[in-house]
Amino acid sequence: MEDASGSRRRPRLLGCLVSALFVSITLPCAMALDPSTPLSQAGHRAWKVQDAPFSGTPMVMTRTTDGYIWIATTSGLVRFDGVRFTPWEQATGQPAITLGIIALRGASDGTLWIGGAGFLYHWDGKTLTTYADHKGYIFCIMEARDKTIWIGRGHAGDDEGPFCQALGSSLHCHGANEGIHSSFISEMTQDTNGDFLLGTINTIIQWTPHSSRLITNHQKEVEGTGVAGLIPTAGGDVWVAFGNAGKGRGLQLLRDGQFRKPSIGGLDPEALKIVAIYRDSHGAIWCGTVQYGVVRIYQGRAEYYGQKNGLSGNFVWGITEDHEGNIWIATSAGIDQLRDMSFKPVYRQETNPDTVEAVLPLHDGTALFKSGGKLFALRNGHARRVPNPPGDTVSTMLEDREHRLWLGYDDKLYLYSQSKFAPIRLQGSTTVGSIVELVEGKDDVLWAIGVAPEYRRLYRISARTLQATLISLPARPYALAADSTDRVWIALRNGDVIHQSGTTLTTIARSTTGEWATDIAVTLDGTIFATTQKGLSVLKNGAYLPVIVPPGLRCGLRYSLHRGRDGDLWFTSLCGVAKYSVADIHGIESDRQIAIHPQYFDLYDGAQPSGLGVSQDLSVGPDGRVWLTSQGGFSVLDPAHLPQNSFPPPVHIENLVADGKRYSVQGSLRIPARTRDLQIDYTALSYVVPQKVQFRYRLQGRDRDWQDPGNRRQAFYTDLPPGQYRFHVIASNSDGVWNTTGATLEFLILPAFYQTIWFRIVLGVAAAGLIWLLYSIRVRQVTANINARLGERLNERERIARELHDTLLQDFQAVILHFQAASRHLKKNDPTRQVFEQGLDYADEVLVQGRDRIHDLRSDTTSDHELSESLARYGNELAQVGTTSFSIRRTGAEYNLDPILRDEIYRIGREALGNAFKHSNSSEVEAEVIYDPGALKMRICDSGVGIDPEVLLHGRSGHWGLSGMRERAGKIGATLSIWSRPAGGTELEMVLPMHRSHQRESWWLPWTRMRRASRKGESK
Repeated sequence: MEDASGSRRRPRLLGCLVSALFVSITLPCAMALDPSTPLSQAGHRAWKVQDAPFSGTPMVMTRTTDGYIWIATTSGLVRFDGVRFTPWEQATGQPAITLGIIALRGASDGTLWIGGAGFLYHWDGKTLTTYADHKGYIFCIMEARDKTIWIGRGHAGDDEGPFCQALGSSLHCHGANEGIHSSFISEMTQDTNGDFLLGTINTIIQWTPHSSRLITNHQKEVEGTGVAGLIPTAGGDVWVAFGNAGKGRGLQLLRDGQFRKPSIGGLDPEALKIVAIYRDSHGAIWCGTVQYGVVRIYQGRAEYYGQKNGLSGNFVWGITEDHEGNIWIATSAGIDQLRDMSFKPVYRQETNPDTVEAVLPLHDGTALFKSGGKLFALRNGHARRVPNPPGDTVSTMLEDREHRLWLGYDDKLYLYSQSKFAPIRLQGSTTVGSIVELVEGKDDVLWAIGVAPEYRRLYRISARTLQATLISLPARPYALAADSTDRVWIALRNGDVIHQSGTTLTTIARSTTGEWATDIAVTLDGTIFATTQKGLSVLKNGAYLPVIVPPGLRCGLRYSLHRGRDGDLWFTSLCGVAKYSVADIHGIESDRQIAIHPQYFDLYDGAQPSGLGVSQDLSVGPDGRVWLTSQGGFSVLDPAHLPQNSFPPPVHIENLVADGKRYSVQGSLRIPARTRDLQIDYTALSYVVPQKVQFRYRLQGRDRDWQDPGNRRQAFYTDLPPGQYRFHVIASNSDGVWNTTGATLEFLILPAFYQTIWFRIVLGVAAAGLIWLLYSIRVRQVTANINARLGERLNERERIARELHDTLLQDFQAVILHFQAASRHLKKNDPTRQVFEQGLDYADEVLVQGRDRIHDLRSDTTSDHELSESLARYGNELAQVGTTSFSIRRTGAEYNLDPILRDEIYRIGREALGNAFKHSNSSEVEAEVIYDPGALKMRICDSGVGIDPEVLLHGRSGHWGLSGMRERAGKIGATLSIWSRPAGGTELEMVLPMHRSHQRESWWLPWTRMRRASRKGESK
């Protein structure tokens, strides 16, 4: 029977805090931590409590389907994206949860369940649901196969039972009436048949809604402990973890209703005190213990990983796995991540502080390495120094095609066989110098560069005779490359690279910049690569053609080259390694800068070059694996089994901050007017190497092209104008796999009152009104100016008329009177008198015409009479003199004509009427004035003798009436048409477009039109 006394509550709580919470639904992960890889070779990161990335000790973890990891600490709940720890209240906008969180569960529908001492919450991303009817402690939360949520609780103080199903916003619990005779449930799972397995202190209850069965561990019940974890296997067995060690405790296997001690190599399962148990996507079982850190069990073997291996603490609260297969461990001292790496460390020096300077893998699996000038051999994980060395310092190592081992010690070269050193002899000398370069050629020939204080020389060495021959060169050699066809390439200190075949030397490249090749390599297709002080080059057409090196590898001045067994080229720098594949380097055709995009590895991939830049800092083994030296040992990469992260990272927009105020990105987002600074926080959930995650974003409405911020997780904008915007961000993981869908956020920046469309309309109307006012004032000024000039003109005309009347006409009248008096003295039949009388008659006509012209000069152009009325007055005056009748009619609404235009039209009509009455011999004359919307029309017609066509076309000699009317019409922009035939009468029509006839027609025309009109007024 179980004891629910208060003295047992906390130990029981510790026993079940995490295990159920970490047995989450796992997905197959291409990047998952390979269980065949020793944990000592896994990549490890730690966030320790003392570094304060989050407050409190981490206790519980889970992962939601959106990719986030949620961590409950003793101070609250935080959300983790691989870079930032965001408090619950900041991540969700909900009040802080500071009470003790015991259970977390990320459900398959993307929601988060939170349970603890006296509370149960359900968060769906927008709404936080509180289960107010809950009592007691929530120990564990599970999602069943049918997607229902089940709760394991205890110490509730009621009779409803410890096993509950979440239905809506309430709990439906099962207890003794349904066969569950326990006061609490510490752990639960489902077996292969779908039955529930419920863990208590010493008992597992196999339960369905219709039946229950007790499975009891008959070992003595231990105070304060219970079932800490249940993991079903595909074969029907169940791993059962207990929180205490001892017989029948620790880690047990439940098979056929019996607890059995599992047989695990390297592990006593009953010695473990387990707090959490987890099965990863490969099927490996992870046990979080109180005293040993984590224990991984796979294929019957166990492996420990604890604080001495780098784990933040030995007390493990929980374990989980993210969507990329990385393992996460919560300890009492922090959060740890274990992941697969490309370069896996195979040897780390624990006691020797010296850097590993060179490594050489041999055909039998042994790895020779140089450290502190001494030579060591690593076999089966154990390193020992090579015994009986012939010198103090090893300089070079080489295993040839016949598996013979060549070693350079001090200033000599040796063949090492059967633990014996055979020296190489140089004819005429006893030493070849310190060997810094050693390559294998054809037919047991080796090529070497020996260095001494006074020389640097090239030697050809026979492996059969152990004789070395000095090769004469035009300059000191610096680097070598050779193949199996007896060809050798030599980089000289003067910058030249020469090729020797037999006894022939050929220069294949010259340096024009003063740099020289520090290492060279020849690919399978004959392409020659060289490293210089500036980076990597291809030797082509007698020159060094630079190759673009990835930015992450542009560091330091020492680089080296190595050719892989499959033809790939490996390039090392002080900060990483790059692999140029055969496909990338085959058929290079550029004659300028060459762009090749290699696969590169840096510190985050386990590539930590020693930084010495020696030729053997990287070596390719007989099996094709790549070995790399580092400051604490060396690592190995298998090109055939590189870990690949094929998961596009989930992308999320987390926050928008405007002028220091944070806004929720859920729903419609409206930003206040006059916002100056805008910050958008986004993230991509790739946990393998978050530092290599790359982003691109674009703010539609502002950015024309995608912005490339690198791995920065914030976007900044300043002084955005009001309007609707759409922010779009995409991201790639550490292997360059892009999530092109990304995440979007739409928001509206509200306008200030002066930025609204209504304000602009009002402002536009006001501006238009102001312009109209200014225009009206100007029109009035122009009108007043024209009227003033018109008044001056009329006054001048009146003055001229008076002068003509008072002088010329009066004098002319006096002359006529004198001639009349003289004529009376002549006889009536006197021919002279007849001539006088004819002259006097003509003088009378001239006098009448002069009076008429004076009358015209004195006529008032500013008369208020309408045009048709003025024409009617004149026509009636003419009709009174003779027998010709006259009529006139008006059609349409009267225009307010410009006075000058009215005067010109009137004069055209007056001239036409005068001609009709005087010359047509017509019985009647008709006139019509038509005010059309588009034009002003004036018609005058008679039924008289007509006009001769020749006169109509060219006018009559000495008469200017027709030409004068045409000139007046052309001057005001009117069209004048005259139709006539002999004895058929005459019709005249004048048409003036409305925009010219209306007095206010120029309101919309440019100011130049008004100035032109003013000048016309002056001319008139």
